[in-house]
Amino acid sequence: MNLNHLRIFIAVAEEKSITRAAHRLKLSQPAVSKELRLLESALGVSLLQRQARGLELTREGEVLADYAKRIFGLESEAERSLAEFRGLARGRVVVGASSTIGVYKFPEILLHFHDRYPNIEVDLKLKNDKDIQDVLLDRQCDLAYTGGFIEHRDIEAKPVLTDKLIVITPPGHPAALKQGLSIEQLRDYPFVLREVGSGMRAIFDRFLASRNLNVNCILALNDTEAVKRAVSLGLGLSVLSNLVVDAEIQRGQLCMANVKDFPLERPIQRLMLRGRTESAAIRAFHNTLVGTLNRREHRTDHL
Repeated sequence: MNLNHLRIFIAVAEEKSITRAAHRLKLSQPAVSKELRLLESALGVSLLQRQARGLELTREGEVLADYAKRIFGLESEAERSLAEFRGLARGRVVVGASSTIGVYKFPEILLHFHDRYPNIEVDLKLKNDKDIQDVLLDRQCDLAYTGGFIEHRDIEAKPVLTDKLIVITPPGHPAALKQGLSIEQLRDYPFVLREVGSGMRAIFDRFLASRNLNVNCILALNDTEAVKRAVSLGLGLSVLSNLVVDAEIQRGQLCMANVKDFPLERPIQRLMLRGRTESAAIRAFHNTLVGTLNRREHRTDHL
């Protein structure tokens, strides 16, 4: 199989257009069409079909695309592994992350990493948990971090940090001023929560159900920043990850309620393919992440 044909096929599959793929590859449209025909002829199958929304993969095309992603993932992995012989003076790490850690913690992590390793490129892929699993299996990233639960025989998960869920309030709110608020007292306040189906909402709902409790959710939002803004304006209390609100708590824009017997937490995990070599660059990135998160966690515990 001609790998150049395979690269052209993947570009067309991703762009859903021969014209856009040709522009991306800096080739003429006739040249791309010709290479696709040669590939289909060599394999004896049709790989693409024209639909109203553009080109779509046939079933055979989907199978080939899956293998092609793995082939080119291995190619990139080999290049990065060989780069390790040059030491940490140069290199590249591809990291997947879910939004909680990726959006709220990676800017600080990357700052520390690039201060120490300025010539190592970090390619960050923000994904939901299902997509993180897929890019790992396709070898499109070297490692990933998530607070979600992923169980796959080919993926090794190691806890990195405990992510605590806390009750947050506006500044000066009675719930923030009380010492030792009971769980039952949470029913006395309105709540602004993430939408049903979000990871944090699911953990909180399961906890309430285990205690046969309900809270008055007056508003559900599908964006964490919107939840924080609503709480800061006094619309209600909420339950969010300690990782996403510690900056606002330090600045006094939000407060944490002292709720007794509120043990909601989940592990932040590092995910890697089983048997995958942990290169020096991967190890350096992971150590930087752990050090950064532990420093932040230590400061938060003393607020």
